Amino acid sequence: MTKFSPAVIEILLHCYYSPEIHPRIDSPCVKSGLDVLVLCGLIEPQVYMPGIDTTNLSTHRTTERGVAHIKQLCSLPLPKQVWADQNGRVIE
Repeated sequence: MTKFSPAVIEILLHCYYSPEIHPRIDSPCVKSGLDVLVLCGLIEPQVYMPGIDTTNLSTHRTTERGVAHIKQLCSLPLPKQVWADQNGRVIE
């Protein structure tokens, strides 16, 4: 099972919702995050038609697998806060 840091999740979300290049595209964290997401099949390099000015356009886009994972993340219920005693039993 692959686990992602919040930074990598943010990069995945950016590829999903923004047509613009990631604002920290030159940082090592974003570069390595993009590589990890490509290896996992969640994003792929964006290909543009010749003649299009890609100066501010995203370098990657989400795959169908990436979109499915984002839908999973969005459907997770919020955690429920409970109190437990010293033995780990939930206090009602």
